[in-house]
Amino acid sequence: MTDLLQQAITHHSANELPEAESLYRAILQAQPNHPDANHNLGVLAVTVNQAELALPFFKKALENSPNEMQFWLSYIETLIKTRQFDLAKSVLNQGRERGLSGEKVELLEKHLSEPTEAEINKLLTLFNQRKYSEAESFARDLVQHFPNHGIGWKGLGAVVKEQGGRTAEAITYMEKAADLLPFDAETHKNLGSTFTVEGNYAKAEISLRKAIEIFPNSTDARSKLLVVMNSCNFSSPQSCLEEAKRFGEIAKQQVTGKFITWKSDLHPNKLRVGIVSGDFWDHAVCFFLENLLTQIDATKIELFAYSTYQKTDSVTERVKPYFAEWKPIFNLNDANAAQLIHDDAIHILIDLSGHTNHNRASLFAWKPAKIQMAWLGYWATTGIAEMDYILVDEVSVPKENQWHFTEEVRYLPNTRLCFSAPKFDISVAQLPALTNGYITFGCFQNLSKITDAVLKLWSKIFKQLPNARLRIQSKPLSDKNIVGQLLSRLVRYGIDETQVITHGASTREDYLNAHSQVDFILDTFPYTGGTTTCEALWMGVPTLTLMGDTLISRQGASLLSAAGLNDWVVDNQTQYVEKAISFASDLNALAKRRATLREQVLSSPIFDAKQFARNFENVLWEINSVT
Repeated sequence: MTDLLQQAITHHSANELPEAESLYRAILQAQPNHPDANHNLGVLAVTVNQAELALPFFKKALENSPNEMQFWLSYIETLIKTRQFDLAKSVLNQGRERGLSGEKVELLEKHLSEPTEAEINKLLTLFNQRKYSEAESFARDLVQHFPNHGIGWKGLGAVVKEQGGRTAEAITYMEKAADLLPFDAETHKNLGSTFTVEGNYAKAEISLRKAIEIFPNSTDARSKLLVVMNSCNFSSPQSCLEEAKRFGEIAKQQVTGKFITWKSDLHPNKLRVGIVSGDFWDHAVCFFLENLLTQIDATKIELFAYSTYQKTDSVTERVKPYFAEWKPIFNLNDANAAQLIHDDAIHILIDLSGHTNHNRASLFAWKPAKIQMAWLGYWATTGIAEMDYILVDEVSVPKENQWHFTEEVRYLPNTRLCFSAPKFDISVAQLPALTNGYITFGCFQNLSKITDAVLKLWSKIFKQLPNARLRIQSKPLSDKNIVGQLLSRLVRYGIDETQVITHGASTREDYLNAHSQVDFILDTFPYTGGTTTCEALWMGVPTLTLMGDTLISRQGASLLSAAGLNDWVVDNQTQYVEKAISFASDLNALAKRRATLREQVLSSPIFDAKQFARNFENVLWEINSVT
């Protein structure tokens, strides 16, 4: 039998696997418990990627030769390969009792306590490829086998958040990850970002500041913190400005080169305008941008798109033709992206993202264009000294508020925003209160905007209108846990659950049709509506807005003023309640307003793309001529 075994080993060493397998099996037919034949047959099975088939052979070899350390190692390695971690741990402990030791044993023990680099990379790859179902399954596998290692929880939280509708669940996983990875800045950053989704700005700020404490140079964490600070009423304009300046200083510290000459000087007769955005897709930013693109005079202005996010869809394909060049930069670092933009001889580089998702704000610290400006997608200063201008209107930023910005404030006439009418054949419905017999207030804002201060003010309206209803539609409300939390908050402020209708995510067409179920909109504050306000106006539904002291808190006032609805703008909470009750008490006036509102707003500055484009072009040329 020894000679037969040697022959089998010789064939095995020469990679003559079928011959080796035949001889090993011949040995086992005569001696089923032969340890070497069992072990080697198991090794052969692993070699041909049949690890599951190897396990019975390794187990049999070990049972008959328990002091052979290599048998222990082969069995444990194969259990790990087949992801039978609990059994692998048990076998390793048994081996330790038998004296199993050494460097390889230490490596196996480490592998059983934390994921390998390959496993981590696999999870990251699945996430980046947006294979969320596979990524979630793989992450759940990791947390099952490595419950005390944070990376699996971190990945699970991220992938659950990305799929939407399960924010509370994502937060649970992220909090677990933060406990296990207390010094991982990205984990705290992700948790803070997710708290923002459900509107818990206080917790979001704590987590984001923790991330910055760990990694002070994280521009991404600082961007997210700025969004939080400028979205709620916890932070003063002064503190927001100071925090933005800190971002600008850190971004500038990361610049390693400086452009001295400008190739744009070689093109005096046509403005080359670059637009940097992470929102060239079915996103609110494109709902405003597209109207402008359709009316820009291509004989005077040449547009270049620099996309900072890989997502594309039908909207992307629709806006692409309006650009002379379309250049994704999401795969380029700031230095290379800046060089690309500089080489394109751009006269004016416009940022549409500010500090919102997928932004490249730090890119502007490199000053790749002679003139740089912020517009549209963000509602506060970027804090970047190299950002020369910000485009606004006089309602959203009155002259006395220009100090809120590091940029020089330049005004567009009438409005800073021009909305594209939705491409759906949807009629304006009759006022629902006429048949319901009660008023239905609506709110289609992101749930994060419905703060406790907002609910407290709304409750004063419902105390005086006990038969009124409140219809709230927001993507996070697809999550039953989030619905429960919202209803509990409403009840806390005296709004009964029976008065509230909640709806989660829907198609845009269904969302627009849902306006037929509300009589008018109660705006949030200090983060007022933008896209939702314009869409509601198009559906014949006015919005009651409370004007504050910052750009974002005056956005609603800007849009409604441009639409000719100044009477729907108030500047204090008492007026807000009084106006809501007054409007709700005059159904005939509401019905008349509804019947004519679409026609009115379509002829107003917020839908007049042709005039907006001329105003926009004039401002660009004026800035270019004096710089």
